Amino acid sequence: MVTLEQIVRIPEISSIIEEGKRQRAAMKAKMKGLPNGRLCIVQCGKYTQWQYSTTDIDEITKFEKKGLRVKRITETRGVKRYVFYIPKSMKKFATRAIEKDYLENLLKGVNEIVDTLEGYLADVEPYIKKEKCMLSHLDRSSLLTAEEAAMREELMEWAYDEYETNQTHPEHKVFETKKGDYVRSKSEQKFANMLYDAGIPYRYEMKQVINGNEHYTDFAMRQPLTGKYYMHEHFGLMDSKSYMYKTIDRLEDYFADGYLIGKDFFVTMETKTRPVTDKEFEQIIKIILADNVPDSVI
Repeated sequence: MVTLEQIVRIPEISSIIEEGKRQRAAMKAKMKGLPNGRLCIVQCGKYTQWQYSTTDIDEITKFEKKGLRVKRITETRGVKRYVFYIPKSMKKFATRAIEKDYLENLLKGVNEIVDTLEGYLADVEPYIKKEKCMLSHLDRSSLLTAEEAAMREELMEWAYDEYETNQTHPEHKVFETKKGDYVRSKSEQKFANMLYDAGIPYRYEMKQVINGNEHYTDFAMRQPLTGKYYMHEHFGLMDSKSYMYKTIDRLEDYFADGYLIGKDFFVTMETKTRPVTDKEFEQIIKIILADNVPDSVI
């Protein structure tokens, strides 16, 4: 059963907010040591001028002592603003002034993100509290979770029921998985075991008609809460030219049938010198587990 916290992605949003606050504090600390004014880069024909504008008395005094040339002086409500020409010899100062401008803009963006997300969480908080209250009521909770239990039972039956599978070279299926079936490679064995540990129901080399052609998909998988289908093909001989051509034909059928890589279709590849990594398999599992909101809810 999907919950509002899962839809809203509370942990992910909270993590973004905390990271934003951490970065904001670091930026504010760094800006304290940077110039207070603003550097403007002006194009003058073939050349550029660095013009620095400031109301800081200490900076004005320091520049006057250095004999820097003043472009103009303005006064608003008794506060004088000096605009100095900054020579190219003061490149280090100019760099720090530009960094200050950059950090100020970055800080405004981070503030906007943090404020928006905090407001977003505040808006949904009353509904989350009500949801938790409903789930804490035993009778209501049992009724709500009955559908989820039925889905789990259906998916278990789907995973373990008999289905038409690939009978070509059955002697090559020598790697036993935790589920108890046999696959053709160590990479497929590893992925099957990772799916099993993650609680994702799957079928290995299930016969399917895709774009009018028969295929035995390496892994047909189901989202454990919603039952949504996903397909995965592992291409393990990509250093073979003939195998590569067959791979292209196979992918064309999936694409023509509307499958999208990273959405409901996943692909891994390897050669003898570049094997598939656990991280690639973990990313697939992460996407499937996170996609736990029924299409009808969105």
